[in-house]
Amino acid sequence: MLFRSTENNAQKGSELIRMLSRQQVDGYLITPAAGMEKDILQLAAHKQPVVLMDSYFPDVPVPYVLIDNIGGVKQGMQHLVDKGYQKIGFVTVDMELIQVQQRLQGYKDTLRDNGMAVRNKQILKLAYNVPRQEAVQQIQAFIKANKGMDAMFFSTNYLGILGLESISGLGLKIPDDLAMICFDDHDIFRLYPPGITVVQQPVEEIAKTAIHLLMHQLDKGKNYSRKTQVQLPGKFILRGSV
Repeated sequence: MLFRSTENNAQKGSELIRMLSRQQVDGYLITPAAGMEKDILQLAAHKQPVVLMDSYFPDVPVPYVLIDNIGGVKQGMQHLVDKGYQKIGFVTVDMELIQVQQRLQGYKDTLRDNGMAVRNKQILKLAYNVPRQEAVQQIQAFIKANKGMDAMFFSTNYLGILGLESISGLGLKIPDDLAMICFDDHDIFRLYPPGITVVQQPVEEIAKTAIHLLMHQLDKGKNYSRKTQVQLPGKFILRGSV
Protein backbone atom coordinates (compact mmCIF):
# COMPACT_ATOMS: atom_id res chain seq x y z
CA MET A 1 0.00 0.00 0.00
CA LEU A 2 1.41 3.38 -1.05
CA PHE A 3 0.09 6.76 0.06
CA ARG A 4 0.91 10.05 -1.65
CA SER A 5 -0.63 13.53 -1.53
CA THR A 6 -1.35 15.71 -4.57
CA GLU A 7 -1.63 18.75 -2.26
CA ASN A 8 -4.58 19.67 -4.50
CA ASN A 9 -2.18 20.25 -7.39
CA ALA A 10 -3.07 18.66 -10.75
CA GLN A 11 0.52 18.60 -12.01
CA LYS A 12 1.73 16.84 -8.89
CA GLY A 13 -1.18 14.44 -9.22
CA SER A 14 -0.15 13.57 -12.78
CA GLU A 15 3.42 12.98 -11.69
CA LEU A 16 2.30 10.71 -8.86
CA ILE A 17 0.14 8.61 -11.17
CA ARG A 18 3.05 8.17 -13.57
CA MET A 19 5.33 7.22 -10.70
CA LEU A 20 2.85 4.71 -9.28
CA SER A 21 2.27 3.24 -12.73
CA ARG A 22 5.97 2.51 -13.04
CA GLN A 23 5.74 0.65 -9.74
CA GLN A 24 2.96 -1.49 -11.25
CA VAL A 25 0.42 -0.89 -8.53
CA ASP A 26 -2.73 -3.01 -8.69
CA GLY A 27 -5.27 -0.21 -8.32
CA TYR A 28 -5.84 3.43 -7.46
CA LEU A 29 -7.92 5.24 -4.82
CA ILE A 30 -7.74 8.90 -5.83
CA THR A 31 -9.04 12.13 -4.35
CA PRO A 32 -8.59 14.11 -7.57
CA ALA A 33 -7.46 17.69 -7.92
CA ALA A 34 -9.06 19.92 -10.53
CA GLY A 35 -7.38 19.34 -13.89
CA MET A 36 -6.69 15.62 -13.46
CA GLU A 37 -9.44 14.50 -15.85
CA LYS A 38 -7.05 13.33 -18.61
CA ASP A 39 -4.96 11.32 -16.17
CA ILE A 40 -8.04 9.52 -14.81
CA LEU A 41 -9.35 8.88 -18.32
CA GLN A 42 -5.99 7.39 -19.30
CA LEU A 43 -6.11 5.00 -16.35
CA ALA A 44 -9.61 3.93 -17.37
CA ALA A 45 -8.56 3.51 -21.01
CA HIS A 46 -5.83 1.13 -19.89
CA LYS A 47 -8.40 -0.76 -17.77
CA GLN A 48 -6.65 0.11 -14.51
CA PRO A 49 -8.85 -0.38 -11.42
CA VAL A 50 -9.60 3.08 -10.05
CA VAL A 51 -12.09 4.64 -7.63
CA LEU A 52 -12.41 8.36 -6.90
CA MET A 53 -13.15 9.64 -3.39
CA ASP A 54 -14.55 12.97 -2.16
CA SER A 55 -14.77 14.33 -5.70
CA TYR A 56 -15.31 13.22 -9.28
CA PHE A 57 -15.52 14.48 -12.86
CA PRO A 58 -19.00 14.30 -14.45
CA ASP A 59 -17.58 13.34 -17.86
CA VAL A 60 -15.16 10.70 -16.58
CA PRO A 61 -16.93 7.28 -16.30
CA VAL A 62 -15.15 5.75 -13.31
CA PRO A 63 -16.61 4.74 -9.92
CA TYR A 64 -16.68 7.31 -7.14
CA VAL A 65 -17.75 7.67 -3.51
CA LEU A 66 -18.47 10.94 -1.73
CA ILE A 67 -20.87 12.62 0.66
CA ASP A 68 -24.19 14.00 -0.56
CA ASN A 69 -22.88 17.56 -0.68
CA ILE A 70 -26.10 19.21 -1.86
CA GLY A 71 -28.27 17.38 0.66
CA GLY A 72 -25.88 18.09 3.51
CA VAL A 73 -25.79 21.83 2.89
CA LYS A 74 -29.56 21.92 2.42
CA GLN A 75 -30.08 20.28 5.79
CA GLY A 76 -27.89 22.83 7.55
CA MET A 77 -29.29 25.78 5.63
CA GLN A 78 -32.88 24.71 6.24
CA HIS A 79 -32.17 24.56 9.97
CA LEU A 80 -30.96 28.17 9.85
CA VAL A 81 -34.03 29.27 7.90
CA ASP A 82 -36.37 27.43 10.28
CA LYS A 83 -34.65 29.17 13.21
CA GLY A 84 -35.55 32.52 11.64
CA TYR A 85 -32.22 33.60 10.17
CA GLN A 86 -32.80 35.80 7.15
CA LYS A 87 -29.44 37.06 5.93
CA ILE A 88 -27.14 34.06 5.59
CA GLY A 89 -23.63 34.40 4.21
CA PHE A 90 -21.74 31.58 2.50
CA VAL A 91 -17.95 31.23 2.54
CA THR A 92 -16.36 28.78 0.13
CA VAL A 93 -13.14 28.10 -1.74
CA ASP A 94 -12.67 29.36 -5.28
CA MET A 95 -12.05 26.02 -7.02
CA GLU A 96 -13.66 24.16 -9.93
CA LEU A 97 -14.19 20.96 -7.96
CA ILE A 98 -17.56 19.24 -8.13
CA GLN A 99 -17.98 18.99 -4.36
CA VAL A 100 -17.30 22.72 -3.97
CA GLN A 101 -19.83 23.57 -6.68
CA GLN A 102 -22.42 21.23 -5.20
CA ARG A 103 -22.16 22.81 -1.76
CA LEU A 104 -22.70 26.24 -3.28
CA GLN A 105 -25.66 24.85 -5.21
CA GLY A 106 -27.15 23.49 -1.98
CA TYR A 107 -26.89 26.97 -0.45
CA LYS A 108 -28.57 28.66 -3.41
CA ASP A 109 -31.27 26.00 -3.77
CA THR A 110 -32.29 26.32 -0.12
CA LEU A 111 -32.64 30.08 -0.38
CA ARG A 112 -34.75 29.77 -3.54
CA ASP A 113 -36.88 26.99 -2.04
CA ASN A 114 -37.74 29.31 0.83
CA GLY A 115 -38.50 32.34 -1.35
CA MET A 116 -35.28 34.11 -0.36
CA ALA A 117 -33.07 36.01 -2.78
CA VAL A 118 -29.65 34.71 -3.80
CA ARG A 119 -27.25 37.64 -3.53
CA ASN A 120 -23.69 37.42 -4.82
CA LYS A 121 -22.70 39.96 -2.18
CA GLN A 122 -23.45 37.33 0.46
CA ILE A 123 -21.12 34.74 -1.12
CA LEU A 124 -17.36 34.88 -0.47
CA LYS A 125 -14.98 32.74 -2.54
CA LEU A 126 -11.46 32.51 -1.16
CA ALA A 127 -8.44 31.38 -3.16
CA TYR A 128 -7.27 27.93 -2.06
CA ASN A 129 -3.71 28.96 -1.23
CA VAL A 130 -4.46 32.37 0.26
CA PRO A 131 -2.26 33.03 3.34
CA ARG A 132 -4.06 32.61 6.65
CA GLN A 133 -3.89 36.24 7.76
CA GLU A 134 -5.09 37.46 4.36
CA ALA A 135 -7.98 34.98 4.48
CA VAL A 136 -8.98 36.25 7.92
CA GLN A 137 -8.90 39.83 6.66
CA GLN A 138 -11.07 38.93 3.67
CA ILE A 139 -13.63 37.17 5.86
CA GLN A 140 -13.74 40.13 8.25
CA ALA A 141 -14.20 42.53 5.33
CA PHE A 142 -16.99 40.29 4.05
CA ILE A 143 -18.77 40.42 7.41
CA LYS A 144 -18.41 44.20 7.61
CA ALA A 145 -19.69 44.61 4.05
CA ASN A 146 -22.85 42.62 4.83
CA LYS A 147 -24.52 44.74 7.47
CA GLY A 148 -27.17 42.78 9.32
CA MET A 149 -25.85 39.36 8.31
CA ASP A 150 -27.12 37.06 11.05
CA ALA A 151 -25.63 33.68 10.08
CA MET A 152 -22.75 32.20 8.11
CA PHE A 153 -22.24 28.81 6.45
CA PHE A 154 -18.63 27.71 5.86
CA SER A 155 -18.20 25.08 3.14
CA THR A 156 -15.06 23.37 4.57
CA ASN A 157 -13.69 22.85 8.06
CA TYR A 158 -10.48 24.82 7.42
CA LEU A 159 -12.57 27.77 6.27
CA GLY A 160 -14.68 27.36 9.41
CA ILE A 161 -11.58 27.56 11.58
CA LEU A 162 -10.57 30.75 9.77
CA GLY A 163 -14.12 31.96 10.35
CA LEU A 164 -13.82 31.46 14.09
CA GLU A 165 -10.67 33.56 14.14
CA SER A 166 -12.28 36.23 11.98
CA ILE A 167 -15.46 36.47 14.05
CA SER A 168 -13.54 36.56 17.32
CA GLY A 169 -11.20 39.22 15.94
CA LEU A 170 -14.18 41.48 15.26
CA GLY A 171 -15.37 41.10 18.84
CA LEU A 172 -18.54 39.26 17.80
CA LYS A 173 -20.17 36.49 19.79
CA ILE A 174 -21.49 33.17 18.45
CA PRO A 175 -24.47 32.81 18.19
CA ASP A 176 -25.60 36.09 19.80
CA ASP A 177 -24.18 38.29 17.05
CA LEU A 178 -23.65 35.71 14.32
CA ALA A 179 -24.78 32.11 14.00
CA MET A 180 -22.50 29.61 12.30
CA ILE A 181 -22.59 26.20 10.61
CA CYS A 182 -19.67 24.41 8.98
CA PHE A 183 -19.53 21.59 6.46
CA ASP A 184 -17.23 18.88 7.84
CA ASP A 185 -16.41 18.46 11.51
CA HIS A 186 -13.19 19.16 13.43
CA ASP A 187 -12.10 18.71 17.05
CA ILE A 188 -11.97 22.50 17.41
CA PHE A 189 -15.70 22.70 16.67
CA ARG A 190 -16.49 20.41 19.60
CA LEU A 191 -14.26 22.32 21.98
CA TYR A 192 -14.86 25.93 20.92
CA PRO A 193 -17.57 27.46 23.15
CA PRO A 194 -20.51 27.14 22.57
CA GLY A 195 -19.76 24.32 20.10
CA ILE A 196 -20.07 24.72 16.33
CA THR A 197 -22.93 23.04 14.47
CA VAL A 198 -21.65 20.95 11.57
CA VAL A 199 -22.53 18.60 8.74
CA GLN A 200 -20.21 15.71 9.51
CA GLN A 201 -18.79 13.66 6.65
CA PRO A 202 -19.01 9.84 6.94
CA VAL A 203 -15.25 9.51 6.40
CA GLU A 204 -14.91 5.91 7.52
CA GLU A 205 -17.89 4.78 5.45
CA ILE A 206 -16.59 6.60 2.38
CA ALA A 207 -13.22 4.87 2.76
CA LYS A 208 -14.73 1.42 3.31
CA THR A 209 -17.09 1.80 0.35
CA ALA A 210 -14.31 2.99 -1.95
CA ILE A 211 -12.05 0.08 -0.96
CA HIS A 212 -14.93 -2.35 -1.52
CA LEU A 213 -15.48 -0.97 -5.03
CA LEU A 214 -11.77 -1.19 -5.79
CA MET A 215 -11.49 -4.75 -4.52
CA HIS A 216 -14.53 -5.66 -6.61
CA GLN A 217 -12.68 -4.41 -9.69
CA LEU A 218 -9.56 -6.34 -8.74
CA ASP A 219 -11.58 -9.55 -8.56
CA LYS A 220 -11.39 -10.51 -12.22
CA GLY A 221 -14.11 -13.10 -11.83
CA LYS A 222 -16.83 -10.54 -11.10
CA ASN A 223 -18.67 -8.16 -13.35
CA TYR A 224 -18.69 -4.54 -12.31
CA SER A 225 -19.84 -1.19 -13.62
CA ARG A 226 -17.25 1.49 -14.20
CA LYS A 227 -20.07 3.99 -13.65
CA THR A 228 -20.78 3.06 -10.02
CA GLN A 229 -21.74 6.27 -8.25
CA VAL A 230 -22.18 6.34 -4.48
CA GLN A 231 -23.30 9.37 -2.47
CA LEU A 232 -23.54 8.87 1.28
CA PRO A 233 -25.60 11.09 3.61
CA GLY A 234 -23.85 13.41 6.04
CA LYS A 235 -24.72 13.67 9.72
CA PHE A 236 -26.13 16.94 11.00
CA ILE A 237 -24.70 17.62 14.48
CA LEU A 238 -26.47 20.42 16.33
CA ARG A 239 -24.35 22.37 18.79
CA GLY A 240 -24.63 25.80 20.35
CA SER A 241 -23.64 28.01 17.40
CA VAL A 242 -27.19 28.41 16.01
